[in-house]
Amino acid sequence: MNRPKALDLFACEGGATVGYQRAGYDVYAVDMDHSRLKRNPAEHKLVGDALKVLDDLYVMGRVFFDDGSSLELTDIDLIHMSPPCQAFTRGNAGRETSWPKLIEPCREKAAMLDLPYVIENVKDAGPEMVDPVGLCGCMFGLSTIDTDGVRIHLQRLRLFETNWNLQPPRPCDHSTHEWVAGAYGGARRDKYEAKYVRKGGYVPREKAVVKRLLGIEHDVTWNGAFECIPPAYAEWVGLNARVQLIKEAA
Repeated sequence: MNRPKALDLFACEGGATVGYQRAGYDVYAVDMDHSRLKRNPAEHKLVGDALKVLDDLYVMGRVFFDDGSSLELTDIDLIHMSPPCQAFTRGNAGRETSWPKLIEPCREKAAMLDLPYVIENVKDAGPEMVDPVGLCGCMFGLSTIDTDGVRIHLQRLRLFETNWNLQPPRPCDHSTHEWVAGAYGGARRDKYEAKYVRKGGYVPREKAVVKRLLGIEHDVTWNGAFECIPPAYAEWVGLNARVQLIKEAA
């Protein structure tokens, strides 16, 4: 039986890729940054422009990858897109910056392909998104032990826009968690709370702790950890999409 195929655009170092693999997909990953894409565990990779890939699928019906493989439009079961979030991060949201805002172009191009799609971004990108669903570490029980033996729980909200009825596994609730942490690069550099206070913006000092907190096992850089989707989030989205496919087939 053929495995479903997911096209992971803006794939970076592979947090979402791993999640979709866990959900049973063959993942085809695309990113413009070769140094980051090489850490991505997808079998098929393409160093290239995600929006051009969507255009090529619409015009030619296929995309060729760097290993010589190709992906036909008719074989794709899910398109995942994580366009750059920097224009929507705290301090930039609502302001004009040099960072591109690609959520709307992604939606328009993906909609033309008439396939199930996902657009993922940070909380402050919400006004640019259509009925997004929030996923957080508490919904998946993501936690780990910090360097001093204290258990910390992942508080990392990400928004997911889909063109099917995605539902979260349960409400976001940290009321029973004494200590929470995230993984945010900018906060770690200049905020006392991010370095020492185990509340929302706290970032563990060691990358190994951050990886365990995010549920990441493969090799990533610090920036890769700061920017990635925890695999559990993408796994949940991928499994929901597969249920949707089964319902449509029935």
